[in-house]
Amino acid sequence: MDMKFNYGHFQGKEKNFEREMKKLYQELKNIKANKVENAFSELESNIRSAAKSQEEAHRLVEEAVTTAQESHDLMIELSEEVDRLRAKANSSQEGVIRSKREADLLHNKYVVSLRSIHSIQDLFKAMVAQEKNLDDDTGSKLEVTDLMSRLMSGDTLSTDELMALQRN
Repeated sequence: MDMKFNYGHFQGKEKNFEREMKKLYQELKNIKANKVENAFSELESNIRSAAKSQEEAHRLVEEAVTTAQESHDLMIELSEEVDRLRAKANSSQEGVIRSKREADLLHNKYVVSLRSIHSIQDLFKAMVAQEKNLDDDTGSKLEVTDLMSRLMSGDTLSTDELMALQRN
């Protein structure tokens, strides 16, 4: 309308034009005021819903922090228990290793002792066998001498005695 006025379309009708312009201006002003009021009420509604969302998010974060802290405390407690059990296991393992070394040493001594016992037994057996051979030799020498003296004296000898004489 302003353009029409500038081009002279409203000559003589200027009062109508001014009234129309004032009316349109007032409508524009009312619309802007309504929009502002609507905008403010919409903004207030958005602010309220954002505040509710923020409170809910804050509550969730606090719950997550509490849960995380509890989990962290439990994890530290479990870690301390694991460390205690590891130290106990290491101590037990050291005891096992120490016992194994002692058992190995004692086993080696036992094996040496067994060998010594077997060697001594073998020596005794050899000595007994040697004495037996000496006794057999002496006995058989005496027997041969007896048999020879009987034979020389003119006694008769049995077949067994002759066989014993022949063997020796």
